[in-house]
Amino acid sequence: MLDSIAAQLAQHNQAQPQPGIAATPEWETPAHAEIDPFDADYDAIMNTRTANVAREPGLIPFVQAAIDKGFHVFGLTPKDKVTLPGSHGFKDSKSPSDPLVLVPWNQDPNRNIGIDLGASDLCVLDFDKPESIPAWLNEIKTYKVRSAKGVHIYFRGARKTTKLYANGELAGDIKSQGGYVLAAGSIHPDGPIYTVVDDSSIAPLPNISSLIRHESGQVNASTDGPPIPRGSHDNELTRIAGVLRNAAMSPQKIEEHLIEVCEKRCENYGSDYRDMCKKIAHSIGKKPVGQAAPGVVMGGHTLGQTSPKTFGEHRLEFSEDTDIMPEFDSSVINGIYAKFVELMTRGTTLVPQYAFLAAKTYIGLRLAGKVKFATVDAQPRYFGVAIGETGSGKGAAWSRLLQILNACGSIKGSPGMVKVLNGVDSGAGLKDFFFEDPQDEGVLAYIDEAATYANKATATRNPSALDDLLELVDQTSISRTLSAGKSKKISKKKTDAYLAMYMCAQDGDVLLRLFSGRGKLGALDRLTPEYSVPVKPGRMPEISSSDAMKVLVEVTAMIESVKGKTIGIQPEAETLLETFWEAQAPTTQTKVRWRKYILVDAYMSAFGEGRDTATVRDMQIAIRVFERQLILRSAFFKNMDVGDKVGYYLAKCKVITEWMQVQQAAGRPEWVYAQSKRDYETKTHAYRTHEEAFFDKAWVLHSKGRLSEIRVKKSNGREYTKYVPQPEEPE
Repeated sequence: MLDSIAAQLAQHNQAQPQPGIAATPEWETPAHAEIDPFDADYDAIMNTRTANVAREPGLIPFVQAAIDKGFHVFGLTPKDKVTLPGSHGFKDSKSPSDPLVLVPWNQDPNRNIGIDLGASDLCVLDFDKPESIPAWLNEIKTYKVRSAKGVHIYFRGARKTTKLYANGELAGDIKSQGGYVLAAGSIHPDGPIYTVVDDSSIAPLPNISSLIRHESGQVNASTDGPPIPRGSHDNELTRIAGVLRNAAMSPQKIEEHLIEVCEKRCENYGSDYRDMCKKIAHSIGKKPVGQAAPGVVMGGHTLGQTSPKTFGEHRLEFSEDTDIMPEFDSSVINGIYAKFVELMTRGTTLVPQYAFLAAKTYIGLRLAGKVKFATVDAQPRYFGVAIGETGSGKGAAWSRLLQILNACGSIKGSPGMVKVLNGVDSGAGLKDFFFEDPQDEGVLAYIDEAATYANKATATRNPSALDDLLELVDQTSISRTLSAGKSKKISKKKTDAYLAMYMCAQDGDVLLRLFSGRGKLGALDRLTPEYSVPVKPGRMPEISSSDAMKVLVEVTAMIESVKGKTIGIQPEAETLLETFWEAQAPTTQTKVRWRKYILVDAYMSAFGEGRDTATVRDMQIAIRVFERQLILRSAFFKNMDVGDKVGYYLAKCKVITEWMQVQQAAGRPEWVYAQSKRDYETKTHAYRTHEEAFFDKAWVLHSKGRLSEIRVKKSNGREYTKYVPQPEEPE
């Protein structure tokens, strides 16, 4: 197969004109000396150099210059900053060594050139006006490019993208991780050409803390706050949207509030202000809900205080924030995983994310114990949980994977395969399965519905079913003592018991019930969640056995090629991870296991492409996967740190009471938001799941000292006992 690919590449290279060969004159960088952008003859000099470059075929010479500098590049629409139709923007960037790096410009040499800053380990200070550049920064010799109206100053060292300030005023953007700029030679939509003004080597990123505004004061989100000057609209509205999202506002409500803030506080706002507010609201609305930061003023109150005067739209139930889910980014599926996913979803309406989760879980299990990763002591064993309502296709994805595995005629015992355990009825049964022949294969456990499994794993029925499964998440050593008759016993031990899992769950509430009492053990941190809305039913054609055999043979050959070896990682990829991790919230940074999972995903990405070293692109893929994981965890794994079923219902009661506190703080009448004990029981689903006994204990603990009893008269004239939060005691 590798020979075939090499032959195709050779044929492609022969068919394409190669820069620097035969009649094609070698291109030289148009600016090898620094040019003062304030020089009176600047435009004349630039026009001369532009005319010289124009004799070359399109922008290919500029692409080659960017490649020579080690930039990761991608194509853009000619004379524009817009990505190509059907592309993923900078996520499609190619490294300088990629044989296909010039393909976009071989197709159209006039395409503008985008530089993927994160992958290139670059930080670009994008000043809107040259006169805003501080004197100390102008003295640094580094690569600089004149943009349409300002200057791009390049430095080595990717970091978080943010706004750029000079002398306390907004001066542009600090562009880096997750961003891109137009390369020299590109043409701005208004006509100016991006031109090199200093061709010095790119210097390391200096201390730029003086160019970053550290927001430590209050964020005033009120509609009657101080005026917002023109030039600060986007930044201030984004800050307001952020704190409103943290306070649990929906994207629609954020949009409505921003429009009102803009109309009442923004000075000289443009005619497109509604579109601006909508864009900001729906961008910030994709982020997970957190806690409102201290110092946020809203409606006369300060958010983040411990008082009940808290702003937010808490739900009455533990329903998930599925409205904030971003679309699945299919660009994270690469290499061998893409082949599995394509085969599993071909001719169907199945979503790719479940297929990707199933394929990665299977391939990771087959790699376990056979390969090492350079910077992390971990095995690529995934414990996937596919979350979604009936009709989302989570179970169908698993069935499609089994069709591929069955192409060998049998799952258990097939060469290079795994042992599949459909259902884990007991801990003993799980352990015994490892000792069945062939004993050198890992076990891939499938749980078709977490709710059913939760019923099996209750304390009164079979708690070891879950405990033993969780034990094997981190361990690979098991032992069993079996009876051999006549009081004789046989002890067995296995040190390579590799387990992976694919579980289906209707919602996060089911997982909460399943793992209650195990939250503090980090049970949920070990899960890899994925989600989809229900999809339209469609055809489900049989998977071709020959096609299935092809991918199985290919993945087996790939595993054999790395067996006993160590997959390495580029230093730039490690730097990217460090930069990303430092930008995370403290609560995330304490999850050491999550950081380890990012590394494992980066190594797995490299393996999927058949490489023995994880690159910056692999780390970018791993980070994008993790960012989605954070959102899914926030939506589905909330309030999971409960000690037992009583703690489970205590947490649910707390959500309902917090919702009432919001209504109370808003000055609404008590009869509007008051809840009865039966309301609590219904909204926590205790009645539906026949767990009234656990609920009753939680109710006694929660209501005492937190709720006050009132009488509410209904329209039928009858009075009912209901409860409202007790007022906060004055300090």
